[in-house]
Order: sequence, then structure tokens, then C-alpha cells
Amino acid sequence: GERAVWTFDMDTDNHQIKRVQLKSVEFTIQLLPSKAPTVPLPRHFYGELAKTDDGCAILSQSGHVAELVASLKDPTAVPLEKRAALWTLGHIGGTNRGMDLLTSHADDLVECIVHMATSCDLLSLRGTSLFVLGLIARSSAGKRALSHAGWAVPRDPLASVAVPNSVATLFVWPTATPPYPSDLVDVSFKPFVSPHFVKSAKTTAKTKEILRLVGDLSSTISQKEAGASLNRMKGSHPELFEDTETALAAHTILARYHYRLSARQFVMNLFEKADLSNAALNSFLWQGEDPQQAAPQGGRRRRSSVSAPSLSSTIQSLLHSHSKETVLATARHIPDHENTIFVGASEAMV
Repeated sequence: GERAVWTFDMDTDNHQIKRVQLKSVEFTIQLLPSKAPTVPLPRHFYGELAKTDDGCAILSQSGHVAELVASLKDPTAVPLEKRAALWTLGHIGGTNRGMDLLTSHADDLVECIVHMATSCDLLSLRGTSLFVLGLIARSSAGKRALSHAGWAVPRDPLASVAVPNSVATLFVWPTATPPYPSDLVDVSFKPFVSPHFVKSAKTTAKTKEILRLVGDLSSTISQKEAGASLNRMKGSHPELFEDTETALAAHTILARYHYRLSARQFVMNLFEKADLSNAALNSFLWQGEDPQQAAPQGGRRRRSSVSAPSLSSTIQSLLHSHSKETVLATARHIPDHENTIFVGASEAMV
């Protein structure tokens, strides 16, 4: 243990001790840790399997690793699915056996995760990728792969940290330039179609009931009963909650009325399988074949109800005039690479 030096003063008279006083106590306190502090990681089922040869054989035969890699590279996969795949692959790659298993399925897996950590449009996926690369850095094989990719890792295998040699690459954000003017115009602009859901030809009694129940969620008195009814309807008619137009009308209601955060999250989870990509929304908001205004073509991208900012805070109702039939909207189409969805509707339900 640590040693201490105690110093005393003594008063004597005729060789007799009259008083003893403690003058000082000297000891050494170690302020800095002797080694880098580490936090033990919680055990992961797939990570524990990857520590043994038999476990790696089970993972290889199950086909789950190939599915996780495919989900990670799939541009249409929702962010929640990508994050789940990232964490699982990171725990598997934390051992040499697991890293060899991952390399046998995808030689460029580390490069793919590095690209997501430095270039992904969603900051949540960037952060997850950074933590996952730290998990991969726990294995010697992962250290070599990260070193080849231009990343630095500590010597301590328990540190679980990895940073690029040029830290500035983590904070590079592309500057987006709108391809078309974004001035506001009124509803007389022909290509825009107001999403009056209740006036749509495909409106049914069940979809009207869904919107009515979504409206009831704004009241604390009817919230519990409305939530239970919506859960029952989703169980019996899940296809109604995958319809883009129904989801668009529901989010328009959320934008117009006051809801608690838990109620908003509940509605987002109800329509989590609806296609709310910008390309899908353009098909409802724009019409005609004008090349300047036509919706961009390309792959359909689904967003996670949890991660996509467009489903809660960025879906906005634009300014309404006193006339119920006046709608304001942006005069440009919505590029698929943007995350913000602008929706203007004078009525979402009757």
C-alpha cells in the first residue's frame, strides 16, 4: 500500500515529555491512472459465439452473417435495421475468429463501415459506425484492417476506440444546393396537388376511422381508447397502415394539432412500414410530365420511424389563409437526397 510519514513535535522539561503535537502527515496520492481506464462491454450472443470455432461454424451455417452484411449494404434498408446489423457485426468482429468469419463474407466490410462513419447522411448512423469500428479494433485482425483504411487504434485491446488519422474527416458535411427555387406560391400552381385525403377516390370507411382515431390521440381523455382501437385495426388490417397516402394524412394531422411526444411516436410506429421516401411523396404532391417539376426517378428509400427527422419535427404545415381551400406549398420538387419533407394541406380530415 501507500506509505505515509507522520511528523510530531514534543515539548520536554527535565527530560520529561510534557506535550506531543502532530506537525504534519506526508503521503503520495496518484492522480493519474496507472493504465487507460476501460469499461467492460455487455455480452452479446453473437459475439460470444464468435469466440469459439464451433460458434463460428454455427454462425456460418445459419446464414445470419450474410443477411446482416446484405442489410448493411442495402441502400433501401431503414436506419434502424442498419444500426442493428452494425452492432451485431461489431461484436462478431471483436475477436480474431469472428473477424475472419466476417472477411469470408465481405472483404470490404471494414471499408464499408468506415465510409458510413465519414460520409453517411444520417448522423445517427455515423455515430453508430464509429462505435462499431471501436469494437472491431479489439481484435488484431480488425486492427490491421483499420490500419490499412487509415485509422489509428490503441495498443490496449480493451480500449474499444478507433479514430481516423485525419480526424477532420469525421466532421465533413456536404453542402447541399437546391436545384430549383423554393419560393412559396399559392394553389393556382398547376403541378401541385393538395393531399386532401378525405376527398380522395380511394378513401374508405376504415381509413376515415384511422384518421379519426389519430385525431382522438390528441386528447388525454380519449387517448387510451383510441390507441387500443388503432392497435386492433393494425392487427386485423395491416395493409391500411402501409399506404403512403394514409400515412401522409396522419402526419398532416400531427402537424396541425397538439400531441404529446409519446402519442406522436405511437403514430410513427403505426406507419413505420409505409413508403415515405421523397420519390413516393412526389407522386402524391406533383402531377404532369414537366421535366422541371417531375419527381426524380431512382430507388425507393424507406425511412425508419424512429430515426428519420422528416416524420416528426420536419413535417410542417405551411401558412394557411382564412379561406379553407387555399394551400401554400414549395414550388420545387423534393430531391430524394434531402431529409426534409414539406407538406401543406388545408384539411386532413372532416
